[in-house]
Amino acid sequence: APPVLPAGTVTISSQSEFNGLGLHSATKRPGTVVVIKNGTYHDFRAWICASGTDSAPIVIRAETPGGVKLTGSSYFFIEGSYVHLSGFEFTDIDFETWEEGKYSQITTFQNSHHCQISQCKFNYEGAASDATIQVSDIRLYGSDHKVMYCSFLDKKVLAPQVQCQPADSPYPGEHLRDTIVHCYFTRPTVLYKDTGEVLNGQESILAGLSRFSQKASDIYIARNWFYRSDGEHSEVISVKGCNNVVEENLLQDCHGNLSLRHGKFNVVRRNFLIGTDTSMEDINGICVFDTDNTIESNYLHGLPDKTWFAPICLMAGDVAPERSESDPAVLKSFWQVRNAVVKDNVVRNCGTGITLAMGKSDWRHYLPQNCVITGNIAYNCTNPVYYYLENQDPAGHV
Repeated sequence: APPVLPAGTVTISSQSEFNGLGLHSATKRPGTVVVIKNGTYHDFRAWICASGTDSAPIVIRAETPGGVKLTGSSYFFIEGSYVHLSGFEFTDIDFETWEEGKYSQITTFQNSHHCQISQCKFNYEGAASDATIQVSDIRLYGSDHKVMYCSFLDKKVLAPQVQCQPADSPYPGEHLRDTIVHCYFTRPTVLYKDTGEVLNGQESILAGLSRFSQKASDIYIARNWFYRSDGEHSEVISVKGCNNVVEENLLQDCHGNLSLRHGKFNVVRRNFLIGTDTSMEDINGICVFDTDNTIESNYLHGLPDKTWFAPICLMAGDVAPERSESDPAVLKSFWQVRNAVVKDNVVRNCGTGITLAMGKSDWRHYLPQNCVITGNIAYNCTNPVYYYLENQDPAGHV
């Protein structure tokens, strides 16, 4: 039988001591604090099934923040709830010894809830690139999790740095209510196919999945700093769900956009998207698909958009919202923009201001419809503020 842990602090300095705590057993252990002594731990693997409570969580922390370095194929897997991890640095990750089916350095599972990850660093700066491996830094199943005050320093394999992952049960795809705040992201390394094309799946944050994108996920992403999060040259933050809020983030010199890829009733407000590196051809802005989304009070400065994306893009789609939401192919498509509100944004020193029907083609022929664009300010932009492809009359669309 596992030992009964009293509420209080336990200090350990080895894998075997951690295993001896019995946290792999699905029992209540409210108020337990496990302190891992400073040092380097190779292939440290922790499976936590025990749970705390709202007022007395299980806390597993480094002796001092950053003092515990986890190398090799180290990971935390959390099946319990009210578990707080804090102060760990993942570095010198060795994916050659990574166990089959393992998703990330930290994974919360679908029955877990109210777990917190804080003051952790995921450091790939000295690692080799490998485009054949897909492992996230943090993957969140379950609900009501929080990631805060963490640093994500590059990534040399595929998969998002943080992924909020809807599960098939008990409530498929709904109400994740995850929070990602006060974190630093950088991802200057870009992985390519043998053909030279950029590989998909290199976002900094992926909030949701296409197949659940028409359900409410209620994810909150705020007050994070994204610097040179170039990833897949397309998306830095990819939102695939409904009722999410992205606010008060700084995206600096990012070759990728803040993308409302799928989902309705999302709000993007009071973000700063800044270009300071004049050598970059593309520093992207905000990209919108689907219906009833709001883009308001954002500040976009120095985004050159020399090749494709403009600071604010209402995209052309290939699927009308009336199509069946149960069809997986439809859920992965580019949904027509309808009822978007773009208001009170400031666009300064950019190539263009706001673009309508970006990406229009023979197969993406559904144009933005019934959108409101009001109260925006464009200053020193090269092209017209409202630039419409093929010079079509926007009447009826805006």
